[in-house]
Amino acid sequence: MINSDVLADIDLKNVLSFHKEKKSCLTLVVRKDSQPEKYKPIELANDGRITRFVDASIKNPPTTTQRVMFTGIQIMEPEIFSRIPSEKFFGTAEDVFPKMIEEGLPVFGTLHEKYWIDMGTRETYIQAQADALNGKLALKTSPSRNPEGPLVIPPVLIGKDCEISQDAQIGPHAVLGDGCRIRSGTVVENSILWDGATIGSDATVQNSIIGKEVVVENGAKVMDNSLSSTS
Repeated sequence: MINSDVLADIDLKNVLSFHKEKKSCLTLVVRKDSQPEKYKPIELANDGRITRFVDASIKNPPTTTQRVMFTGIQIMEPEIFSRIPSEKFFGTAEDVFPKMIEEGLPVFGTLHEKYWIDMGTRETYIQAQADALNGKLALKTSPSRNPEGPLVIPPVLIGKDCEISQDAQIGPHAVLGDGCRIRSGTVVENSILWDGATIGSDATVQNSIIGKEVVVENGAKVMDNSLSSTS
């Protein structure tokens, strides 16, 4: 199971092999993070067993474990689902997993050291696209169209049937979905445009997400923002 807002360069076959080798009922993919206070830390023993979920305010973890964070990637045995009550919100990381550790069940963590990002915010969603464009992460996407024009600044990914004015600046780090229309004098930089978006003449879009079929008016400046058809 992988959280829907996570991108990772990971071989799940290796995780499954680890899970079976340890005879684990729950295996969490974990990683070290330079800012552990952003996440609820986990203590990982030298043999890979998870000893506890700890409060982020605890400053000094035991010396026999290392402090890691949960990536949102996990392998669970089916009996775990019997621990989740029906018709009630019940968080696995908050309610189920810590209880399993308290009961002494075999709960293990395997350390992930390759690419990983949580795309749960606008900033990290845009960062993930930039990382893919820079080759840090390989994604299965349609090949980019390569429109002519001196103001297309790579890396960019441009969908099919886009209309792009010759004097519009596209990039760097711009992703255009299918059927986007980019008018004269426009700047689109470090941003993602979903299918059918239209950016009016002399408009600027930077560090932003423009939703499906959204129209940005002529001369508008959209910076550090997200626009949808219901905005």
